[in-house]
Parts: sequence; structure tokens; C-alpha cells
Amino acid sequence: MAYGREVLRMKDIHRSLAEATAIIERLELKVSISHDAGMLSYGLSRFVTTKHLRKKFLKLIDKMYSPFRRYLKVRNLIKATLLLTLISSKLNVSGQEMGAKTKISMGAALAFPTGKSAETYRRGYGGSLVGEYNLKGNFNAVGFLGYMHFQYRKDVRARLENYGEDTHISGVIPLKVGLRYYFGGIYYAEVLGGSAFTLGENSYQAFTYSPALGACIPINDRFSADLGLRYESWIRKGESTSFYGARVGLAMVL
Repeated sequence: MAYGREVLRMKDIHRSLAEATAIIERLELKVSISHDAGMLSYGLSRFVTTKHLRKKFLKLIDKMYSPFRRYLKVRNLIKATLLLTLISSKLNVSGQEMGAKTKISMGAALAFPTGKSAETYRRGYGGSLVGEYNLKGNFNAVGFLGYMHFQYRKDVRARLENYGEDTHISGVIPLKVGLRYYFGGIYYAEVLGGSAFTLGENSYQAFTYSPALGACIPINDRFSADLGLRYESWIRKGESTSFYGARVGLAMVL
């Protein structure tokens, strides 16, 4: 996945240099140096058209507003999870026994890239299988096997297509282990770590870690809904792909 970013980075550098040269030639930048006063003066023979300036301005505004839009998405995701958590707190006391037990769950996930990853990827989706084994008290050992696939942003995809580059993104299989601590009966905090394996021709392995918060909301004596929010990062050779993830799963006590 880092390959796509590197290709775009090199292509953009060459394109920026070409654009800069063309702009200098078009504006006919005239520089004159006054030897007597030691002053530097310059003049522009003509200006860029109003239409061109407006287009550049709108692109700049869109670039500045993009992080704010991502912030709103993450904020709404957190608000929805908090609302579900508040609802779950109203459940009867039998739900207090659904927490730290040996169980297995299957679920679907959505991912929202953050940081530099958000400049390349739009969003991701996938699924996961999670197994829990009660160690002692409120502590569970956790094993996580998942699949995640990201989509390029529309502008990134268009630039890759213009350069004749492949726009296909291979899926990633995260394999993680860690600990989950239950508190308040149904709520939990966990920290997982492991490896992320990319599929396809340019496959590679990256280190991954993911702290998370969530709740297991009881459905009956054996089944519960597993709702979680996590931050996850895949790191390889100084490059990272980071995102916020939301997971909804169905857990079954074994």
C-alpha cells in the first residue's frame, strides 16, 4: 500500500517542477538588480487569468477543509458509540456476567484513515474473527484474525490513471494477539499487537498495534453484541498506514 504513495510522490515532484517552469515562462518574470542601492526589484508582464486563480483558490479551500471533514466523520462515529454505550448501561444486571468469559465473535468493520494515510485512502472495510480466553478475573487473552481493504481517494485514483499506474489495492490480513480487560461488567479496554500481511504481487509484512475500547451488550445468556472502537497502525520501513476503526460483532460464550 505504501507503493502507491511512493509512485505518486515521485510523479508529483516531476509534475510540480514542470508546472513551475511553465509558470515562470508564462509570467515572463523580469528581475532587475540595482547595484547602487543594493535593492532587488521584479515585475510581472501579465497576470494569471481570473478563472485560473479561482480554480486554484477553490482547490486550496478544499484541501484546507478536508481534514475538518475527516474530523467530523470520526466525531460522529464516537458520538454513535457513546450513545450505544449509554443505552447498554440501562440493561439488567444479568448482563454483568457477559464480560470476561471465554468466547468467540465474528464481526464487520469500517476504517477511516487518519494522518498522511487520509491523503491517499478514502475508507476501508473488512471483517474479523476474535477469540477470547478468560485468564483470571476480568482479564481475557485475545486472538484476532481479520481482513481489511482500502479504497483510493478519487483524486489519487485519477492521478494514478493519468500516469498509467495500477489502481488496484490489495487486501491486508492483520494477525494480532493481546489482552482485554473488562470493567463495569460489559465494558472493555484492550491492546493488541502482531503482524499485517498484504496480499497480491507486492506482498509484505508490517508490524501492527491497535488499542481499543468497547462493550459486550448481552442479547441472552449466551450471545452478546460486541461493539468496539480502535486506533490501528501498520508500520514498515518508516512508512505507516493508520486509521480509526469501528467493529460490530456477534459474540458467543463457549
